[in-house]
Amino acid sequence: MKKRILSILLCLCMVLMLCPVTAFAEGEALEEITEIAVYDVKTPVIDEHPDYGSWLYSSTPSGVVNVGLQWYQISKEAYTGAAGDSWQLINSGYSCSKDYYYKAVFSVRVGNSVTETHTIPNTVKATINGETCDVQVAPDGKSCDLSRIFEAKELQPISNIAVTVDEPVIGAKPDYTPEFTATPEGSVTLDEFFWYKISEDDYAGTNEDAWDEISADDVFEEGYYYSVELFFTPNENYSLNEDMTAAVNGEPHDDAYGPVYDGFFGKAYVSGVFGPLVPQPTLKVPFTITVKQGSSAAPRKTVFELEIVNSQGDKLVFNGVEVTAAVTTNGKGTYKGTMTFTGSLEDLDDMLGEGAFVRQVDAGKANWTYDDTVWGLFLRNVAELADDAAPENTVFIFPATCEKTDDGGLSYSMVDGANPVERMTFTNTYTKSSTRPSENGTNTGTITSPQTGDNSNLTVWFALLAVSAAGVMGAGVYSKRRRSSR
Repeated sequence: MKKRILSILLCLCMVLMLCPVTAFAEGEALEEITEIAVYDVKTPVIDEHPDYGSWLYSSTPSGVVNVGLQWYQISKEAYTGAAGDSWQLINSGYSCSKDYYYKAVFSVRVGNSVTETHTIPNTVKATINGETCDVQVAPDGKSCDLSRIFEAKELQPISNIAVTVDEPVIGAKPDYTPEFTATPEGSVTLDEFFWYKISEDDYAGTNEDAWDEISADDVFEEGYYYSVELFFTPNENYSLNEDMTAAVNGEPHDDAYGPVYDGFFGKAYVSGVFGPLVPQPTLKVPFTITVKQGSSAAPRKTVFELEIVNSQGDKLVFNGVEVTAAVTTNGKGTYKGTMTFTGSLEDLDDMLGEGAFVRQVDAGKANWTYDDTVWGLFLRNVAELADDAAPENTVFIFPATCEKTDDGGLSYSMVDGANPVERMTFTNTYTKSSTRPSENGTNTGTITSPQTGDNSNLTVWFALLAVSAAGVMGAGVYSKRRRSSR
C-alpha cells in the first residue's frame, strides 16, 4: 500500500513540473515606479535656442524608464492656463522670445526590458528641477508625460574676469589655487586651470607654440616661459559675450592663443604668459653685532635682527623683494652677519635707489641695552659718492643719523661728507647681576642657603634617631631567640 501511495506522489510531481511557469507568474503584481525626477533643465533664454541636451533624469527603481523632451510655446496674450490652451510645438533651432510662455514636456516610458514587470501608477511622485510638476499617466501604466511652464529670461552680460595667481619664481612650485573676480560679481565659475611651460628658444608667441603641461609637483626653471590657462562657465542668469575682457595679475588676456569669448564651448578662456625666468640677483650687505658683558652674569644665546626703513622710520616692504638680516650670539664677543636683498633689479632699485636706512630691531628682551645706531644704504648705479671702479649693483654703506621732529616723528638722514664704510656695526650690552642683594641694598658677593624658618637643635633629633634604631634591632634579636627556643 505504501509503495502505491509513493508512486502516486511521484507522478503528481512530474505533472506539476510539466506545467508552464507563466501559469503562476500571470497573477503576480507588477512592481510600481514610485519616483521620476528630471533636473538641470535650463530656463529658456531670450534670443537663444531652447535647451535640449543638458538635462538629466532618474527613477525609483533606477534604470527602468526612458525619457524624451519636446518644447512648446504659447503667446502670453493667448495663454489662459486652461486645459484647452493651444500650445505649439517648436524645434531646436527656434529662438525664444519674451512674448511667449514655454512648456517643457518630458515623455516617460517604461523600459523595453522591464515592460512586463513594472508599471507607472497614478500616484507616482514626479518633479522637474526639484519642483512638483504636472503628470499625465497613460491608462496602461506604461508611459506618462511630465510638464512644466517656463517664462523666457534675459541674461545679464559678463563684462570682465580678473585672475590673480602667484607668479613663477625659480625653484618654487606653481600656484594651483588662483583667485578671481568677475563683473558682475559671482557671475562665473572656474571649471579648469592649467600651467604650461616652453623653452625660451622655442617660444614665438603664436598659436603654433608647443607648450608642455606641468603639474603641482614641478618647480619653475631658468630659461623657460610659463603660462596659465583658465576656463570659466557662466552661472545662471549670466551670459558670455564677445565684448568681455580678462586679465591675469593685472595684464590683459594674451589672445595669441584664442579670444576670451569661446562661443562654441560656451566658456570664457583666460590666458597669461610669464617669463622667461632668469635668476633673481641677491645683494649682500655685511654687518657685525658686538655683545658686551656689563656685569658678572654672562649673556646666553640670543638672536638679533635688523630692519630697513625709510627716512621717516617706516619699515620698507616691497612685494618683489625678500630681506633677511639676523645673527645668533652666544656670550660676549663680535659676530658677523649678512643682510641680503633678493628680488628683481627693478624692485631692488625701487627700494634702494633713493637711499634707505637700516636699524636694529629692539625686541625688548630683559637685561639688554640695544644699540640705536643707524646706517644708510645706496646702490652703486645711483650713489653720487660711489667709486667709479666699483661694480654695478654694489650696495654702499654710509653713516646716518636719526632725529626727532617737532611733531614727535623721526627723521633719518645720511651724514654729510661721510665716506662709505665696509660694514654696518652694532654693539649691545647685557647687564645682569648673579649675586643676591643684602638688606641695605648692596651686593654681598656670597650666595647663602635659603632659610626654612625651623631653628630647632638638630643634635637632639639625631640622638633620638639612634636610640630608636637600637630598640628596633634589639626587639628583632629577642624575637628570633624566642622562636629558636620553641
